[in-house]
Amino acid sequence: MKTPQSRWKKMLRTPVSHLLRGRITGPQNPLEKLDTSSFSHSLVEAIRAVTQQLSGHFQIKVTRQLVNSCRTLLQEGCDER
Repeated sequence: MKTPQSRWKKMLRTPVSHLLRGRITGPQNPLEKLDTSSFSHSLVEAIRAVTQQLSGHFQIKVTRQLVNSCRTLLQEGCDER
């Protein structure tokens, strides 16, 4: 059984809630963020190739982990090849 607190949490993530906060759209999922990232096209395509085979929450979780790992490696000076 869902608690009233979890219902409120779910409601706060609706498009109406985002509009009331002054946002036109809700937060992007990690795959949508890849399109606007500063990663090279080849790196974005490599991440997509791995995560397309996954679904749901697992896909989002793995995408976030890959993006964070790639970002860290690039900041440390690794090449994108």
